[in-house]
Amino acid sequence: MYKTSQKEGLSHFQIGGIHGWPFQQWETSGGTRPVGQWGGYCTHGSMLFPTWHRPYVATYEQTLQSHAVQIANTYTTPDKARWQNAALNLRLPYWDWASNAVPPSQVISDARVTITGPDGKQTPVANPLLAYPFNPLDPSVGLPYSQWPTTLRHPTSSRSNAQSNVKEMISDLQSDARSIRTNTYNLLTRVSTWPAFSNHTPGDGGSSSSSLEAIHDGIHGDVGAGGHMGDPFVAAFDPIFFLHHCNVDRILALWEALHPTTWVTSGPANGGTFTMAGNATETATTDLTPFWNGATTFWNSNACRDFEKSLNYTYPEFAGLSGQDANTVRAKIGAIVNQLYGASSRQTFAFAAAGAQGATGQSVAPAVEKILNAAPRTAAAPPAAMRLFATPAASPAATPAAAPAAGSQVHVQIAGGGDRQYNDWSARIHAKKFELSGSYSVLIFLGPVPTDPKEWRASPSYVGAHHVFANSRMEDCENCRRNSTENVEGFVSLNEAIAAHSGLNSFDPAVVEPYLKKELSWRVQKADRSAVDLSQLPSLQVVVVALPLHLHEGEIFPKTGTPVHHHGITEEYREWTARIRVNEYELGGSFSILIFLGEIPDDPAEWRSSPNYVGAHSAFVSVESGDRRNDPNAITEGFVSLNSAIASKPGLNSYDPKEVVPYLQRNLGWRIQKADRSPVDVSEVPSLQIVVIATPMRMREGEPFPEQCGDPKHHHEVTSGKPGGCYE
Repeated sequence: MYKTSQKEGLSHFQIGGIHGWPFQQWETSGGTRPVGQWGGYCTHGSMLFPTWHRPYVATYEQTLQSHAVQIANTYTTPDKARWQNAALNLRLPYWDWASNAVPPSQVISDARVTITGPDGKQTPVANPLLAYPFNPLDPSVGLPYSQWPTTLRHPTSSRSNAQSNVKEMISDLQSDARSIRTNTYNLLTRVSTWPAFSNHTPGDGGSSSSSLEAIHDGIHGDVGAGGHMGDPFVAAFDPIFFLHHCNVDRILALWEALHPTTWVTSGPANGGTFTMAGNATETATTDLTPFWNGATTFWNSNACRDFEKSLNYTYPEFAGLSGQDANTVRAKIGAIVNQLYGASSRQTFAFAAAGAQGATGQSVAPAVEKILNAAPRTAAAPPAAMRLFATPAASPAATPAAAPAAGSQVHVQIAGGGDRQYNDWSARIHAKKFELSGSYSVLIFLGPVPTDPKEWRASPSYVGAHHVFANSRMEDCENCRRNSTENVEGFVSLNEAIAAHSGLNSFDPAVVEPYLKKELSWRVQKADRSAVDLSQLPSLQVVVVALPLHLHEGEIFPKTGTPVHHHGITEEYREWTARIRVNEYELGGSFSILIFLGEIPDDPAEWRSSPNYVGAHSAFVSVESGDRRNDPNAITEGFVSLNSAIASKPGLNSYDPKEVVPYLQRNLGWRIQKADRSPVDVSEVPSLQIVVIATPMRMREGEPFPEQCGDPKHHHEVTSGKPGGCYE
């Protein structure tokens, strides 16, 4: 496929281009619009996200298979028929990132692989799964992609000699392994409505679970970082894209089996696409353009629902289930889901049981350690983990490893017997998708956060992240611009981290809430792993949710209760300000009090451009006003907000006074300037009084602005003893 001209519709380049750039119609599907008015075909943030990608992956798969058939026909070995049969049964591999977060070396690091050639000889060839070599590289793709002759993952620079940083990619995937597995299990076992399952727009249906699209977004972020997979604009050129999306389709298939009566729900087009009107309503019969299934018709969601019959493939989990009734299929798929992804849930129930046994005050640390060590951390998967996309439905399929015997059911075993229940704690994250003009991640921590952003994801306090997968070229994407205020939603599960690090004996709110108030924090990173000041993402809202879970003896999955939003943990914070009072006539003209956090330049001309300059309070008076230096009515008051500056400084994890007060005592300073920018000694302004105030604030769900939720506290200890400091 790589050797097929990039001008051909069934080349790797053209099929990859359906997802974004080069913004042109594919195989005469849709009209013609210039770049800048191109809406794109892909249905991100849409009810059709899962089903649109099904014929997309099938298109690539069928093209790949056709090349395999042609190659097999050139074999001259005695077993040519075996190769021809293998080509007929070839299906696209999938990468099960929920079981094996790190792909095998044949996908991410081996520069060459050995194949059996048509003459039967073992032949080393360039690894086609490692990268796609553009031929030619079109400069219109723009920077940095126009600098890179091949696709890259975690690029080492934006220059033309950049390489993929495989070590960093593996580290990020390993750090997110538990989170990916837990999110996948929660999606399959808790989410029961199509809107909550299908896409990353807000609305989890009470499940406290990330959607399929949100989990999918995270894989793009972990694999791509600042490279191709991290940007929807060019993601599909990386060959790992189709291994990833093959597994996305597999997760859809598993969810279908677990929810046989639920399918595509009608919903808004959310800005539309190149071929779908922005104000349209999407349904199960909406055309999944540009994927033709006839001379004049396209695939739709209903047409590709039964993938075995309509698209002629299946997955190993469905081996031997063809023709079985829906309840039997659901029970067997449920058992497999528990075996593949349910270890964390079983560990958590065991922790809850251990906590109950230790409620009298006895430490449960040894039990917790044993529980959490029961499932090893995900490491690089062996080649066998790269299961084929299976075989045609008409052919025998391989039995999946550890599948239940025919007629049996596998249920969750509860430690100690009987029923168990506990609270499943998670951080729910809302933010505007395009607010940072590209992909970014919101990282959740429990405990100290390293000062170096490069160390964040490898930190033992790192819990997980919600990844936002956003186009970097909004100017070329009409539906991106139409959806510029679109919000996305995701969840980061906290229970495993609480059990591992807190020393607590239960998940009861009485003990968890104080712990999270103290330890929970978050950071924002762009796709290239550079840090983002929280003030640049004003739409960000993080709220902690506790979802009651009940596991009854004999049930396949836990049952959910009504989620409780603990807004006080994250949305109650302190607004730190420097209050300035001064007689505005003290200097016989206008002047300003400048506030700094950190070292202050010696040259007054550099004060306002210093990175440590926070803001100022200005006295605006006329030189003709007369002498009112002793007038008590001449005192003016102003405030300089400190929060954004505090958030941008390394070493601080929260707005808690225990951290902020010592920091401000060391770093808060001020200077005085006249209107002509000449400096003034503080002794010349004896009326000056500066005090730091912390005001409790909270952001209520659904409200546009925060509200004060307590009395302001004056921290005189920060400024007292300094010239101009308040001694009250």
